[in-house]
Amino acid sequence: MKRQRLLYILYLFVVTSLIHPVWASNHNEVKKSPLPAWVEVKAAVQPDDIPYDDVVGGVYYLLVDKQIKVSKSEKTAFYKHYADLIINQQGLEESSQIAIEFDPSYETLSFHHLQLIRDGKVINKLPDADINIIQRETELDQLIYDGRLTASIILNDVRVGDIIDYSYTLEGENPVYGGFFSHRQYVNWSVPVHQQFTRLLWGKKAPLNVTTLRTDVDIKQKQTGSFTEYSVAAEDSRLVFSNSETPDWYNPYGQVFFTEMPSWKDVVNWSLPLYQKALSKDEKIKAIADEIRQHSTDPSEQIAQALMYVQSEIRYLGIETGINSHQPSLATETLKRRYGDCKDKAVLLISILEQFGIKAYPALVHTSNQSQLAEYPAMINAFNHVIVKVEYLGKAYWLDPTRQYQKGNLDNLFQPNYQYALTIKPGLSDLEVMGKQLRHASVVINDTFDLSKENHDEVTFNSTALFYGLESERQRYRLAEYGLADLQKQYVDFWEDYYQSVQATAKLSIEDNSHSGEVVMKRSFALPKFWVRNEEERYFEGAFYPTSINLELSKPDQLARQSPYALLHPRNIKRTINIYFASDNWSFEDETFIEDNPFFYYKRQVNFDKQAKKLVLNYEYNSRTDRVLVEQFDNYLAARTRSVEHSNYGIVEYFKPDATTEETPSNEGDLNTDWVPIIFLALLVVYAVTMVFIVINWRMDARVMPSHDEVVFYPVSLTKIFFLTLVTCGFYPYYWFYRNWVYIKAEVKPSILPYVRAFFNQFLYWSLFRYLVKDSQNRFGENRIISSFLAVPLALLYLIIIFLSEVDYFWLPVLIVTGLLIFPLASYINQINSDQGEAYRYNSRWLLRHNLLSILFIPTLIVVLAYESHLVPTGEAISGKHLWSHDLKFMHRKNVFPATEDVVMFYSDSLWNIQEDGNGFTDNQVFSYWKEDGKFYMHTEQLSEIKDIHVNYSNGSKENTTVTIIRKDESKFILYVSAEEKLDKEFVKTLKQKWDSAKI
Repeated sequence: MKRQRLLYILYLFVVTSLIHPVWASNHNEVKKSPLPAWVEVKAAVQPDDIPYDDVVGGVYYLLVDKQIKVSKSEKTAFYKHYADLIINQQGLEESSQIAIEFDPSYETLSFHHLQLIRDGKVINKLPDADINIIQRETELDQLIYDGRLTASIILNDVRVGDIIDYSYTLEGENPVYGGFFSHRQYVNWSVPVHQQFTRLLWGKKAPLNVTTLRTDVDIKQKQTGSFTEYSVAAEDSRLVFSNSETPDWYNPYGQVFFTEMPSWKDVVNWSLPLYQKALSKDEKIKAIADEIRQHSTDPSEQIAQALMYVQSEIRYLGIETGINSHQPSLATETLKRRYGDCKDKAVLLISILEQFGIKAYPALVHTSNQSQLAEYPAMINAFNHVIVKVEYLGKAYWLDPTRQYQKGNLDNLFQPNYQYALTIKPGLSDLEVMGKQLRHASVVINDTFDLSKENHDEVTFNSTALFYGLESERQRYRLAEYGLADLQKQYVDFWEDYYQSVQATAKLSIEDNSHSGEVVMKRSFALPKFWVRNEEERYFEGAFYPTSINLELSKPDQLARQSPYALLHPRNIKRTINIYFASDNWSFEDETFIEDNPFFYYKRQVNFDKQAKKLVLNYEYNSRTDRVLVEQFDNYLAARTRSVEHSNYGIVEYFKPDATTEETPSNEGDLNTDWVPIIFLALLVVYAVTMVFIVINWRMDARVMPSHDEVVFYPVSLTKIFFLTLVTCGFYPYYWFYRNWVYIKAEVKPSILPYVRAFFNQFLYWSLFRYLVKDSQNRFGENRIISSFLAVPLALLYLIIIFLSEVDYFWLPVLIVTGLLIFPLASYINQINSDQGEAYRYNSRWLLRHNLLSILFIPTLIVVLAYESHLVPTGEAISGKHLWSHDLKFMHRKNVFPATEDVVMFYSDSLWNIQEDGNGFTDNQVFSYWKEDGKFYMHTEQLSEIKDIHVNYSNGSKENTTVTIIRKDESKFILYVSAEEKLDKEFVKTLKQKWDSAKI
């Protein structure tokens, strides 16, 4: 699929290049012209109080002014005037380039003014502005080409605190609208806008319908010459925000609608000629129908096969320039070129169905607005997609010819539900509700765990999944996108999060039934570490996870909500987990849990057949809506919590202690660290002795260093500079700079102090460069090092990296860049000493002390890398997202917290191994665990069950802050958190926030 998509995009670029000369002739349509006489001038005003806390992106919008002139005899004109105050550097980057999109096939663009207002002074930028015309094609990755151009102006000399004030007019409307006018204006923003104006001059005889939605703004009306003037003004409008995971259809913003069409019937009447002219009864279309008849005489099967012909044989590609945005191509043309967009494919499908006498019509929908369409007035441009409504045997079928992976018969096909559709059918006058049609989307999974082997390492897991409707489409897409081998690897990786060392024992099998539309997938795995051995309690433990259902019950990212929460819908999942045991010593209670609510239906049923040595877990999940309203959210959370508590299922098998188990550590990979202090002390001694030897060896070597009187500066190989910079953790450059400043002191400037200059080398890179430039000019009459234009950013970079070295994750790149930045200077020094090769070779020697330095510092680099990547405890409180999966799995196996929850913050006081000690909390509970005398201990408590939290902050970074958790039964346990970087305060603050949320 990726390759095919790239070919489509390449094709579009070819099309672009072919028609570009036509557009080039329209570039002169971008003009610089005076303000139109009909425009009412609005001046930008900067308020005394700027809402800095609410500004996003560094720009405060002072003015948003939109004015529209509509008349029968002239082109419709859209005038826009903006004034943006640059608050910070981010705003500088965002607003210093002005980009205006337009369609050259029917629109002309005129700029009227462009100015910077700085400290009350106006700087006119328009006369000298260079207007560049570029083709961006923002929907190219969706295989839609609309031919729109972008007029771009890059402003120079823009500064923080400037106001960018500009205006322009777009003249012309898409001729496909047939002169009908409709416009929607938002009056609420998610960012502060000081003043906004909307003004519309209506010069047609037909009445204009003006309505509002979710706003009480005052719409003023008056007569201005021969025009009726409508105006809306607002100042510091209420900000509107949305949570994450909000449904696509949710739109809380206030809107004003201006539309010429009184009803949806008028939209139908406007659309009818466009689609009727595109239909065809051509012989080639008749031939397609005849071929389908040869395979089936059943009309329902003929409908399905016609649909799949258009889906598979006509690739999706939209050339939507000008009138093509709404006018479909002729069915014969679409068939000939074998590509088209949604409306083209809809017309072709309808033309084929007409050959069977099947009634089918285009249906206009909006894929995201959906239910909100019912709140809108009638508008031509209210839709973004076209599907087909088929009327057959008294039923309505909503079919989408752009779907690529549908198979099956008519009654089994998934039919999208966009809530409302406008069917382009003579006599229809209103939107239709789509919700009553069949919508197939279900998964049936049958898992089998074979625990019947006496050897606990021989557990197998087989899974068969049947996908229907929408779910089968998803699987076909995944197979086409990733391929069978990568898909199998994805499943292995997925189950690795639940069971260690998962191994695929058979090739992933996928069967695709074209008639029923079902996809059957079979997977087989070996789970050598399914059982987790608990030495302390003397048992093996195992768990089973209805993963597909757990994903539907995932916890929302934002719990304090101002907007609805989106649910995946439709989702229908049945999962059966069969577990077979080796003996009949097992015993389980039969149980049934049902959670039935307006959002979903969930059921778990546990049944045990002792005679068959078989445990069966039956799960069922059915979604009932795609949304949870704000006022329903607490009820949804409670229902979700109840369901999650009855999702995963754990089993335990006890074993007797024996001589082997008394001395054998658990099989979880826990580390015994009793020897760590002794080894650590021994390493310190070795490091100290080796460093003393290196210093003595260096000083002795310096005494017998030969004199190289003709040597200039300090020549040494670049390889030695780079590697010694790395193995000395950045100390070697101090020595290199020192040797060069020694030369400069002796030959050029006796007053300098080489030690001081070497110590502050990050600030004196440019100074050394200037000395080398003078040397080059004296020798060669020119600068042969690097240009000053390049040296300036290098010197700045060399200065900046000293600060970057203090930032996590940057220390290794800083070491590498430090060595590389010295190369231009060192290369010149080596070049001018080429006739003094003996000195170069002497300085470049790799001696015993260099090897010893490598032996000392390379392990140090590795340890630092381990700390920075959080492979070992860092000594600081960290975000839970930095924890490695093997540490999380350890905590899951120890039941520190459920596998369905994520760690928010965590701290370990252990030196090397997080599994020895840890404190932290999830969204729902707090935990603390540690090992003592080879035994594992832990405390956990639900946040909702905590009575109080007492904090004793440390007096310094060498002491830990203690957090006392007081349960409702007055029992206590303590968390220890390092005060490094004051992250203990963040740990406590976040913990208390989660606790407060849990109490609500």
